[in-house]
Amino acid sequence: MSFYKAVKKELYQLKLFFTNHDKYIDNKTYGRQTRASYGEANKALRFFSIRRKPKAMGVLSCYLFVLGCLADLPDGYIPVVDNKSFYYPLLHKEDDKVEEPGAKIQSRCNAWNYYFRDVSDYSVDELLKSKNVLVSKGFVYGSGKGFFDNTLIDSSFIDRWYPLDERCMHLNDELRETFEDYFEKHFKGKRMLGTMIREGYIVLAEGRESSPELSAKNPNIHNHPVQLTMEEMRKGLQHYMDIWNCDYLFVVAETEYIIDCLESFFPGKVLYVERKRRKIKDLSLEEFTRSGESWRENYPTYERNVDYLKEIFCLSKCTSLYGSKCSGTVVAALWNRGQYEHIEIAQKGLY
Repeated sequence: MSFYKAVKKELYQLKLFFTNHDKYIDNKTYGRQTRASYGEANKALRFFSIRRKPKAMGVLSCYLFVLGCLADLPDGYIPVVDNKSFYYPLLHKEDDKVEEPGAKIQSRCNAWNYYFRDVSDYSVDELLKSKNVLVSKGFVYGSGKGFFDNTLIDSSFIDRWYPLDERCMHLNDELRETFEDYFEKHFKGKRMLGTMIREGYIVLAEGRESSPELSAKNPNIHNHPVQLTMEEMRKGLQHYMDIWNCDYLFVVAETEYIIDCLESFFPGKVLYVERKRRKIKDLSLEEFTRSGESWRENYPTYERNVDYLKEIFCLSKCTSLYGSKCSGTVVAALWNRGQYEHIEIAQKGLY
């Protein structure tokens, strides 16, 4: 890296800090592990409340955070995921939100159960009336950091983690049955190379060079794994489809642009889950940001998350896996339980 680029990067990091300085004190609170008492019930038991900073979690980012907390569970504690004490914009249904003047924003429900079963025999309602509770840190820490940093995701990494995932982390019965039926109907028996493309990261990364001022207001990709470019994806997918003997390409993607690109690269071979997708072709960085807001307004959170989980479930059933590191790719590999014939996750550092 040239001296000029190094200085430019440092200035950019400083700008990120000062842009988000108003969140600093709040972040210190979420960075601590604390004790709590919610009532007089279950005095003989000790609970570990797993919660994350509300604005910092997508559905699979949350999933991996919980898995990391389970790996570092303090001895003698019963784990419970608490997505009820706060309203989580990227997990809850919109009408779950409860706002009271001068009080924190809470939820009527535990959003975790919309998608997953409880991680122990106790529910969040039992937790929230119990005497002895240890509340987790609100940010990624400990063993779970490997899911999000530059740690290599390969077969040995997945083999270390999937037994815990298989033991404790489960889709709820309704979604699992729905997803299994969908896969059986549309994809069973096909040799598919699976991939997930986070095109939003690619657009935001390119925008840092062309629109640094706007990028400073959208630091969503900072410290996230660098994604392969579309040209790198095209070459890699073609290479691995050939040498791994896959007849089809199954793709997880948020935008029509990615589907169109891949269909032009691999005509007649691209498979995907039917769902609503963003239209971003030829958008500027500012237009791209606005398009996300409009898209989310017309695509309810619960529906969007279920469609995404269905995609990842199908990705986990593919013959082999290739792509960049992101939460969806990692979760698909965990759900696959080491059954992929081949797995190749590119490592390009962090943004």
